[in-house]
Amino acid sequence: MIEDLITKHEGYKSRVYFDSKGNPSIGIGWNLNSAGSDVLCHLLGVSLDDLKSGRVYLSDGLIDKAFDYQLGAALLSAAHLFPGFMSMPDVVQAVIADMIFNMGYPRFATFRDMIAALNSGDWKRAAVAAGDSLWAEQVPSRAKDDIHILNAA
Repeated sequence: MIEDLITKHEGYKSRVYFDSKGNPSIGIGWNLNSAGSDVLCHLLGVSLDDLKSGRVYLSDGLIDKAFDYQLGAALLSAAHLFPGFMSMPDVVQAVIADMIFNMGYPRFATFRDMIAALNSGDWKRAAVAAGDSLWAEQVPSRAKDDIHILNAA
């Protein structure tokens, strides 16, 4: 569920492309300008400069490895913010992971009302809080999907 939701929202590209903010990206939503990209490139055995320039592309196997690494980081962040994360419904876990994957932990951590609602198990209040955000305006299709999932949980 989590992997499918994020891949649906991020897409899957083996060659560099530029996201809506002009950041060079590749794979499943990997912003090559994000912190830690150099470390991830080292782990994958590829050059960050070569990826950014489009001189090289990622194989399906490397896309999967990069995604697993980034998803792991998002899930660790989720577990840090939500002590009961693993006992939440799978669909709620998926929305949390999708949002953290999309905007990063520091920005997601500013969603105080949503975090409080999620920690108390109030999925509908969390959906309202997500909808009342700049994030929802910036990624309306993704936000609509995530809000719908929370309302149905």
